[in-house]
Amino acid sequence: MWRSRFTVRADISDCYGSIYTHSLEWALHGKAVAKASAGKNSKLLGTKLDLALRNGQDGQTKGIPVGPDSSLLLAEIILCSVDAVMQMGMPQVAESAIRLMDDMEFFAQTRAEAEDFLTLWDTSLHAYGLALNPRKTEIVEGPVAHDFPWRVDLSQFIFRTSSSARMLANDIRSFFARAFGLARQNPDDAVISYAIARVSTLDLESAGWLAFEESMLAAVTVDPSCLRFVSYELSRAKTGGMTTNNELIEKTLNQLCSYHAPFEHGSEVAWSLHILINLGLKLDSRTARLVAQMQDNCCLLLLVDMVKRGSIFGRRPDLDPILQRAEDAHTPHSEDWLLGYEMWRKGWSGGNNFQSDPQWRELYNAKVAFYDSPSNAASPVSQQTSVKTPWNLTSAGNSSAGRLLKSSASNAAVLRGNSGRLSPNSY
Repeated sequence: MWRSRFTVRADISDCYGSIYTHSLEWALHGKAVAKASAGKNSKLLGTKLDLALRNGQDGQTKGIPVGPDSSLLLAEIILCSVDAVMQMGMPQVAESAIRLMDDMEFFAQTRAEAEDFLTLWDTSLHAYGLALNPRKTEIVEGPVAHDFPWRVDLSQFIFRTSSSARMLANDIRSFFARAFGLARQNPDDAVISYAIARVSTLDLESAGWLAFEESMLAAVTVDPSCLRFVSYELSRAKTGGMTTNNELIEKTLNQLCSYHAPFEHGSEVAWSLHILINLGLKLDSRTARLVAQMQDNCCLLLLVDMVKRGSIFGRRPDLDPILQRAEDAHTPHSEDWLLGYEMWRKGWSGGNNFQSDPQWRELYNAKVAFYDSPSNAASPVSQQTSVKTPWNLTSAGNSSAGRLLKSSASNAAVLRGNSGRLSPNSY
C-alpha cells in the first residue's frame, strides 16, 4: 500500500521442515480437544492427518515433505489458523496484511504498529512450533516498490527483434551479461530463470538460438536451479530442427555432474542426466563412477538407465553396489525404496523382497510408477536427430533457419509431477 508509511516484510524460517505434525490437530480442533483425544483412537480429521503424515515418514513428527501439493494444503491449515489468531489480536491485519504461503507483508502507519505486528506474528507462530526468519525480516520506511528492482531492469531490456539476426544475437548476449551481474547482486532470487523465460518468448532464428543456447549453458554453471528450464528449451529446439551444440552440452553437463555428485547435490545431477538421456548424449566414465557413489535414488536410476542404453563413454561403472542396495532385504522399508521398487519394476533387478510384500505387489500390479524414463532416447541419437518435444516450426527455407514458436506443453520430468513451463510472470 503506497499510502502506508511503514512496510513489514517477513517470512517463516524453514516452514515445511519445522511443521510439527501434531499441530494439525491443534489448528483444526484446538489444543485442548487434541490433547483430550490423545491416545484414544480419535476419529478427528486432524488426528487422521497427523497419523497419515507420520506413517509416511517413518514415524517422524517434525517436518512435512517438500514438493507435493498435499504439503501446501497441510501448511495452509496451520497458517490459516495463525491468520485467524492474528486478526483477533490485531483486527487491522485483515485489510493491511498480505500473506503468500510463508511470506508476509504488513502495511503500518507507525513504527510502533509495525513492531506490534511482528511481535504478534512471532508469538502466534511460536504456538505452533514455527519461527520467523531473522534474515528476511525487516521494517521498511517509505514507499516500497511492488516488484524486485532486478526484474524491472530485465523486463525493460529492449531486444531489436526487427533488426538482423546477428543484432538480436548480440542483444541476447548483452541481456544475459546483465542478468549474470544482477544474479550476483541478488543471490537468493531467481534472476537467471527469469532471464531464460524472457528470451524464450522471442521468435529466434539460428543465430539468435545459438546465442541463447550458449548463454543458457553458461547460466547453469552460475545457477544450476535453472536446469529444468534449460532442459525444456533444449528439447523443444531439437524438435524444432535447430542445430544444437551437442559437444558443448555434453561437456557442460558432465562437468556439472562431476562437481555436484561428490556433494550429493541430487537435483543438479538428476536434471543433468535427464537432459543427456533426452538428447541422446553420453556420460563419461569418470563422471559415471562419481554418480554411482551417490546416495540419491533418482540419480542412481538415471545412471542405470544410461548404462542400459549404452550411453557411457569408455568403461561402464560398477553397478553391483547399486544392485545390492536395490535387492537388500530391508530396502522395501528403507530410504532406498524408490531405487529398489523401480529397478524391480523395470526388470533391472530381481526384486524378491518387493514381490513378497503384499503392499508393494499391489502397487506393481496396479502399474504404479514413480520414475519416468525419458521416452525419446531409447538409444543414443546422432548430432542432427530430433527429439520429440513441443516446439512448432515455421519454415524459412530450411529447418535451421526456421522461426521457433512458443508452445504451452511442458517437458518430460525426472519424476512424475516435476514438469512445467516457465513464464516471465512466474516470479
